[in-house]
Amino acid sequence: MELYLENKIVGYIKKYKCTITGNDEEILRYGIQIYYFNISKLLILFSFSIILGIFTETCITFLLIAILKRFAYGFHADTFWSCLAVTFVNIFGIIYLSEFSFNPLIKIMLALTSLILFALFAPADTEERPLVDSKKRLKLKIKTISVAILYFILSFFTNNTLSNMLVLSLTFIGLNTCPVLYILFKKEYKNYEKFI
Repeated sequence: MELYLENKIVGYIKKYKCTITGNDEEILRYGIQIYYFNISKLLILFSFSIILGIFTETCITFLLIAILKRFAYGFHADTFWSCLAVTFVNIFGIIYLSEFSFNPLIKIMLALTSLILFALFAPADTEERPLVDSKKRLKLKIKTISVAILYFILSFFTNNTLSNMLVLSLTFIGLNTCPVLYILFKKEYKNYEKFI
């Protein structure tokens, strides 16, 4: 995969006859890598979901997570395969667990725990994308908590499976923002602090 991306980057530079500085090349490489990784990851994810007969559930869960991660950010794995594994655990874990019948008190506890995690740790930046601007971090935190509250409220007005998906999305993404995954994968946390 990395060799393929390297060839694509070189191809873009030659095609557009670009003169690129070291820093620009690094940004270009990162952007192209993210683009191809995400497309490949989605193709694999949706192919598996079709094979397993859970395409609709995968689309719903993916959308719920994507909306929340847009503001909460969170852990990103270093390699394509570890990223794919984390994505599979998040998406298929939520889908699998959403089939169970949860006591309403457990849902409330999960949602409140998630809100606390978001209040403490969201938005969780990465080394590649440190969130240096404190005003932006505050806006993202407010948006994260607002979306989390909306998910929680909606969970009372939907069927059991969708209700569970809403609450479990909060839980899984809440865990993705706390330092535990960063520590387990030996990744830097609160990267914006390096720029203060």
